[in-house]
Amino acid sequence: RKSVAPDVIAYTALLQALRKGEQWKLMEHVSESMRKEGIRPNGRTHTVLLEAYIDQSQWRKALDYFFSIRAQQDESDLTIHAYVCLIRGLGKARQITRAEEIFNSAGSRSCDLPILSAMIGAYKFCRQPDKAYRLLMEMKANKIGFRSLECNLVLSALARANRFD
Repeated sequence: RKSVAPDVIAYTALLQALRKGEQWKLMEHVSESMRKEGIRPNGRTHTVLLEAYIDQSQWRKALDYFFSIRAQQDESDLTIHAYVCLIRGLGKARQITRAEEIFNSAGSRSCDLPILSAMIGAYKFCRQPDKAYRLLMEMKANKIGFRSLECNLVLSALARANRFD
């Protein structure tokens, strides 16, 4: 019987399952095995690993991993979802300066609605409704369509800060 070597899709699926099962150490072992076998992670693999670091509140590790991807590989390896999960996670952790750093580093991707929405949400979590509102108005001025979600995030941020003037 002939065996089939796992590819990036199989490894990513395994990493995702381990993340859901909160098997952090085993995830690191599988990720390392993947690298040793010369299998290059794809955008989804990177996102799964970033989400795992965020799930564990390992912000330094998440940021180091994110910036190492940017330094070593093609920017296309970072999916919009990677930016979104990192910005959202940093916002929830009340690390708005770092969230803004990731947002600003997104370049032309910062005009993508999911990334903009994540940044508005980060401002909400960090109780910075003025910045959330300003970003929404920039979206409007730049004719970037937004959904009711973004409006609701801004309204929620304003309500949390008792700022309905």
